[in-house]
Amino acid sequence: MNIDASIFANMSDEDFLSNKLTHIYFNGKITNERVNTLIEDIKNANKTITNDNGAILKPKPILIHISSPGGNVLAGMRLLSVFAMSSVPIATMIDNYSCSAATFLSIASHYRVMTKYSICLIHEYSFNGYYVNFKRTQMNNSMEITDSYFSKIIEMYLQQTKFKESELMELLQHDLLLDSTYCLEKGIVDRVLNINKVVDKTKKYNIYDIIKNSNVNNINISSNNKTVQHIDKILFEEDIMPVIIYPNREDQYENDKKALVKTIYERINIIPRLQRLKVPTFAIIEGPISIDDLLPMLYCDYIYMFDHAYIVANILYYNNKSGILMSDNIKNTELIYNIVKNILSEKTKLPEKMIDNIKNKFTIIKPTDAKKYGLCNEIITYRHRS
Repeated sequence: MNIDASIFANMSDEDFLSNKLTHIYFNGKITNERVNTLIEDIKNANKTITNDNGAILKPKPILIHISSPGGNVLAGMRLLSVFAMSSVPIATMIDNYSCSAATFLSIASHYRVMTKYSICLIHEYSFNGYYVNFKRTQMNNSMEITDSYFSKIIEMYLQQTKFKESELMELLQHDLLLDSTYCLEKGIVDRVLNINKVVDKTKKYNIYDIIKNSNVNNINISSNNKTVQHIDKILFEEDIMPVIIYPNREDQYENDKKALVKTIYERINIIPRLQRLKVPTFAIIEGPISIDDLLPMLYCDYIYMFDHAYIVANILYYNNKSGILMSDNIKNTELIYNIVKNILSEKTKLPEKMIDNIKNKFTIIKPTDAKKYGLCNEIITYRHRS
């Protein structure tokens, strides 16, 4: 069955974060259970709907949001079939990262987009602890079967991208994070979304009234996809209530144990959504935060910082084990640093030397300096007693 995907090519970048599409979220590691859920979601999205007036509404095109580190290769192979199960066109969007077997979904779709700061990782398959006790014959059989499957994946990569075979085979031997510029150049995606918001800075707000107002959307940035889906709900339902963003307040020890791509990318993937919001957005820094937590807040209309708060301006302690080779890990860490550097250069007045030092030294930025460097717009001074 031929699917006309031109509808996606004719959409604006903003349309991909709107109610013009049916949005499906594919998050977490790839397992057969998650693939089953995806298939069920696609089938449901293909059903016609009768509204309250009795009118029959045709199903909308589908956008699958991907945030996955990869997973089981055999379960991942099933992702190549999901597009044949839909009578409406399907596009995929790399929300923050599409790695390993998740690329079977993101690359094979009818139309592929990613955000400016999303990443992709393409590599060879590997065996996990399940195979430790296999005998030599069992291991050889397993490798032969998996090789036959993976050869189909290589064919798909070559058909769906602009890679030369030699170039692809070299890349597969590494664990390199690929940024949006590279992905667009190599045909891994068809478009990189670039959404901007014009803010009227002349309009004045009373932040005390806003904080106390119960008719606002309060959102806490977290290391899971609930934040994304919360903002998307506001977008798709065209909610008119203002939005207040608060920084991540998960246990820091737990965050330290997470891989780099599961910290920084789950922060910055909300940036295009914040830029898509038509309602006023406010960021409240009510306590100490790290520089990576600050990044999405820089895209709010106004940033307010309590006078007892501070910003830890460093990325010294990221636990980056995204690859086996040391050279890959060094390149991946540099890619992360450059993304942070670009955001800080674009959205703040921090001196270049201070930005360079976020990977070299531990620095605490107090509220007065934060305002000076454009990390916040106003300082909140609150006293419990007059």
